[in-house]
Amino acid sequence: RAGTSSAFLDIAPLPMPGRTRPRHVVPSIKWPTLESVVSASPNGAAIELLAGHSEELEVLILNQPFEIEGPADQSTTLSLHQGIVCALHQAAGDLILRNLTLKSSGAPVVTVAGACSIEFCRILGAGIGLQVATGTGRDQPY
Repeated sequence: RAGTSSAFLDIAPLPMPGRTRPRHVVPSIKWPTLESVVSASPNGAAIELLAGHSEELEVLILNQPFEIEGPADQSTTLSLHQGIVCALHQAAGDLILRNLTLKSSGAPVVTVAGACSIEFCRILGAGIGLQVATGTGRDQPY
C-alpha cells in the first residue's frame, strides 16, 4: 500500500549482508515482539529491531542461528529478569547480537554458553554484565 511504513509490515528495505536466513522486522503486524519471532523460528532468522522498540522478558534463550540487530544508536532495549542465554553449538551457524541495549536487574545480562558474537551493544546490569559458561552436557545452563 502507498504510504505504508516498513514498521507495520514484515519487510525491510535492505537485506543484511551475506545472510540467507529468513529476515523479520520487529515490531510489525506479524511479529509484534522479539519473543514471538524467536519462538516461531526453529531454524533461526535475521531479525531487525526498530529504533525505540522496548521489550521486557523473563529470559531469552537463543539456541538457533539468529542475527538480532537494532539501530546504530542502540535505542532498542531488551530488559530481562533472568538475562539472555546464548547457547548455540558452534556447528549450527552464527548467533549475533548487534546494536542493542541489554539490561538485567538480577542475573547476568548475557550468559555465553556457546558460539556468540556481541557487537556494539550496551550492557547494563546491577551485577555481572557478561558471563562465560563452560562445561558439557548437564553442566550447561540451558
